[in-house]
Amino acid sequence: MTVSYETSLETAYQQFLSGKISGEEAYKLALGVECECGNGGTHCWSSTHEEMRNQMMAAKYSDTSVETLITTCINCGKQLNQLQCKLVCECGYFASCSDYY
Repeated sequence: MTVSYETSLETAYQQFLSGKISGEEAYKLALGVECECGNGGTHCWSSTHEEMRNQMMAAKYSDTSVETLITTCINCGKQLNQLQCKLVCECGYFASCSDYY
């Protein structure tokens, strides 16, 4: 399913709960769609809508494996390359064995 910003937060949340959209799509929709109540658009003050957005945004990281998180550069977000016992990034960041074991 493709991400559509023409849907409402409530509809996107139901699609998220039913598994029709991925965690990455849920994250993007949570940031960009408005709720139906009209109380602030994408920055609604409703605690219910805030909880919906928080759950959808957290789903982005539940789809990500631990290995992927460990091998992602904390400076620029690119994938780290393994060089002997170090993980090295193009931006100059590196993690030694003791940093991630």
